[in-house]
Amino acid sequence: MNKFNRWAVAGIAVSGLTIGVASAGTIYEVAIPTPAAKVMPELKKALGQNHFKVFTKVDILKRVKAKVSALHITNFNTPGFSNVTAVIFCSPVYFNKLLDADSKAASVCPLSVTVYSLKGKTEIAYPERGPMIEGTSAHAVGLQIDKSVMAALDSIPGAKAAD
Repeated sequence: MNKFNRWAVAGIAVSGLTIGVASAGTIYEVAIPTPAAKVMPELKKALGQNHFKVFTKVDILKRVKAKVSALHITNFNTPGFSNVTAVIFCSPVYFNKLLDADSKAASVCPLSVTVYSLKGKTEIAYPERGPMIEGTSAHAVGLQIDKSVMAALDSIPGAKAAD
């Protein structure tokens, strides 16, 4: 639904854990008028119904907040987010298709979404994989993955294109 070009994150480093690998690409977003605590179980359910397995959730806000003074971060969380969580997931079927089509393209797995919550509303951002592997023999698989993840996000109760 709502797509816009933006430089995708080259990786999110959180206490030694690197999440995702990206280049210039597209980020797909949905907005849900519900706090993250209620959205998270629905997100996991929606991903599962689309044959994705959630591996882990990383509370990025909490981890960074714990390091604010040591890292000399000023004006931390100025917008006042109550939640910023990375959700890491994958589909064995899609991973295998990527591996078969172009083994290097399998590096776009695992997949991730970032869940942001502010003032009782939640947004979920997904860096699309198709643009990351455009020009490879796995591009069509990347587009299939994107379509499936977007369908999962769109199926969350209350989800609509982010503003």
